[in-house]
Amino acid sequence: MWCTTVKRYFVFYFPAARAKQEKIVQAHPNYGLALCALDLIRRRSRSERRSAARGQARD
Repeated sequence: MWCTTVKRYFVFYFPAARAKQEKIVQAHPNYGLALCALDLIRRRSRSERRSAARGQARD
């Protein structure tokens, strides 16, 4: 159940968070904190996709 909840979180909430953060970065391109947050979101979603791909390869 925990794994399902985590997957649901990444599938639904990360794209929304990324889109919202990209709008903030576009509005304030020199705001470093917004850029850092966007980078963290992108890295985490990339990491999750890699983990999912590895898990599917094992099945």
